Amino acid sequence: MNIYATKPRLGRKAAQALAGTLLAAMLAALAFAFAGCAGATSLDSPRRAEFEAALCERRAELEERAPSTGRIHLFGETHGNAAHLGKQLELWRDFYENDGMRHLFLEMPFFTAGFLNEWMRDDGDDIFDAVFADLRGTLAHNPHAKEFLRRIKAELPETVFHGTDVGHQYWSTGARFLAHLRESGQESGETYLLALENIEQGRMYYDYRMNVSARADMMAVNFIRAFDALGGESVMSAFYGAQHVAFGRYSRRGGRGATLATQLRARYGDSLSATLLRDIVGSSD
Repeated sequence: MNIYATKPRLGRKAAQALAGTLLAAMLAALAFAFAGCAGATSLDSPRRAEFEAALCERRAELEERAPSTGRIHLFGETHGNAAHLGKQLELWRDFYENDGMRHLFLEMPFFTAGFLNEWMRDDGDDIFDAVFADLRGTLAHNPHAKEFLRRIKAELPETVFHGTDVGHQYWSTGARFLAHLRESGQESGETYLLALENIEQGRMYYDYRMNVSARADMMAVNFIRAFDALGGESVMSAFYGAQHVAFGRYSRRGGRGATLATQLRARYGDSLSATLLRDIVGSSD
């Protein structure tokens, strides 16, 4: 189940045109080498084949580096479940107050988490309200998730969010985040390039109706990049669906690929723990 799944609304074409124009600059800046990549399997679509090759090269580049020594605590929820969100808040508070953790990884796009970090530093709620307005029609647009984030800002204010999902809402939140970065003179920075990369992931995911296995491959690349950049810090996850946190493979309909947790365990070994919240608090609200 995809917490952010919705059909692109008005403004999608403009966002696609913008992201498409800037994608070439992003790829050049990141120096992706497409030739000979085993991930380039979609020979019937040159655009998708190029994208998959870039993703493969990105993953290979990350895998060549030594993995971070921090710990990863994954928790898998039923989206919108009040009890699951309440437990995640309780767990995050414990890690925050007793273990000094500050980095919370979320099943949301990079640019959405970027806006939430801006909101954490802002006195008002305009940024937050705009982000949630973009989520209308999705499972993420629920009062329990909204309250979860509001309480983190009020009670655990040094929290830093990291979004590792593909670029859902790229046509609205994503396009607005790029505009924000340009207006603040950050067009040449890494944040801008990562936002572009995340937008392209979203475009590919929706344009080609990719399955959950393909999505998880992108999520794994995003997660590894963000986690290894923390230099040994430990992290917790929130909002991740149970199917991503379970070990094994996705269903046949989902492509039979390795789950996100399985891919991360292969890299980080016993430094990663994965818990399904239904095993702690049940599955009912």
